[in-house]
Amino acid sequence: IPGFHSLADDRWRAKWFAKRDAILEWREDIHLAAEHDKGFQENERFLCADDPKYFAAVWGWIYEPRARKNQRRHVPAIPFAFQCHYMDWLSGIASDPEQRDGLGDKCRGIGLSWATVEWVVHGWDFLDLSSLILSRTQAEVDKPNNLNTLFGKALYIIDRTPEFLLPDGFNRDRDRTQMNIANPETMAQIFGDSTTSEAVRGDRA
Repeated sequence: IPGFHSLADDRWRAKWFAKRDAILEWREDIHLAAEHDKGFQENERFLCADDPKYFAAVWGWIYEPRARKNQRRHVPAIPFAFQCHYMDWLSGIASDPEQRDGLGDKCRGIGLSWATVEWVVHGWDFLDLSSLILSRTQAEVDKPNNLNTLFGKALYIIDRTPEFLLPDGFNRDRDRTQMNIANPETMAQIFGDSTTSEAVRGDRA
C-alpha cells in the first residue's frame, strides 16, 4: 500500500487511488467467492487471523460522517500505509514479553481511532486477546447507537463482519453489555473505561 506523502503530490495521489481501486475490486471478488463456499470461508478466517491489516482491508468498514456530496458514508476500510505500520506496531507491543508501553501521538481526522479499533476487534475475534479502550469520559467510550464512541466503532465493525468470521456462538444481545463485548468462544473481552484515577484498577487487559 503506497505510503503517504502529500495531498499535493499528484503522483502519490494517482498511485494511492489506483491501489485502492484494485483492492476494492479484489475485495468484491473475495466477498462473492465466500458467499456459499465453506472451504473459501475457512481459508478467509485463516488469512484474517494471521494479519489484522488483511482483516481490515478485505472485510473491515468505517463510517465517514464528513462525506461530501455523492460520497458514501459507509466505506471499506482500505488502510493507508501509516495505518498498516501502526497496526504492526500495536501487534509488536502486544506480543512483547517485556510488556512495554507505547504512545501513539496523532492529530484528528487521520483514522487512527478506527485503525486502533479494527486492531482491537481483530485480537478479540481471532487471537484470544482482551483489550481495554479508554477515553476522557465513559460516554465517549460507550454510548448506545453513537458511532463517535470507541464501542460504537467496534460494534459497527462487528455488525458488518460476516458470521463465518465471528467467534463461534457469538450473540450480540447476550455478549454485549455496557462497556464490554465478550467472545463466548475464548472468553476474550473488549473492556471500556474512562481516564480517571480509578481506570483499570482491578482489571487486566
